[in-house]
Amino acid sequence: PHIVSNNWVKPTFTSTNPIGIYLNFTRNTKVYNNTVLMNQPNGTAISMGAQSNYQNNHIKNNIMMLLANNSTGLCFDAAAGSSDSLDYNIYFKNNPAPNFVIMRAAGSDFLKSNFKGGNNLNFNSYYEDPLIVNYN
Repeated sequence: PHIVSNNWVKPTFTSTNPIGIYLNFTRNTKVYNNTVLMNQPNGTAISMGAQSNYQNNHIKNNIMMLLANNSTGLCFDAAAGSSDSLDYNIYFKNNPAPNFVIMRAAGSDFLKSNFKGGNNLNFNSYYEDPLIVNYN
């Protein structure tokens, strides 16, 4: 299996749609214990490319933060069939709107209010500001 783990990712580049960790054509991949701080409003913390035959991918124990004011990006974005296990993660998005999409998994959008258990994912995940003291 492939492993992406124990990374601190804080992109400093500017792009139309920046992504902190991008996985494409992945199978049997474990994404564990990463912290991704996206400071651009349209950025995505972790993204997995679309392919129906992706399988056995596990995204666990990651912190995905979108800190730009009125952020419109996603904490996690995965097309249908690209993630088998998504749990024990912390999501945070700096957006005061009451109903905003925080993640997309298996082709479905999830709000802060309904991401736990949606598509049988994230039963033990949280939406909370992790209160990291120093982002530098």
